[in-house]
Amino acid sequence: MIDLDPTSHQYAVEISAQVRVLGDRIRQQVCQLRNISLGGTFLELGRLPMGTLVNITFGLPTIGERLSLDAVVQWSTDDGVGVQFEGMRAREVWALWRYLESVAGAGPESLACDSAERLAN
Repeated sequence: MIDLDPTSHQYAVEISAQVRVLGDRIRQQVCQLRNISLGGTFLELGRLPMGTLVNITFGLPTIGERLSLDAVVQWSTDDGVGVQFEGMRAREVWALWRYLESVAGAGPESLACDSAERLAN
């Protein structure tokens, strides 16, 4: 099966982030992002229940942007949690896209062409 969803391609990163866990009591902690895509990220921190709302604030090193994104925990292990970004604005999507193209070493056209090539093969 070929995955054509550009939000699912994950890029390995090491980015420090501030995470706020939302709920009855808001708590904050510093963690590391270990991979990222347009759709979400893996946060290296303790387990959280599925469905937990978090806010992640982090800088995108190669483009000098700082993002603060809401996300929902989709899965959790002893190593960390996988979250899906929620309600991203166009500016945030564009900044993250520019960062991912710098990490991948390709422009948006190349990333789109890569998806099309996978479909053809």
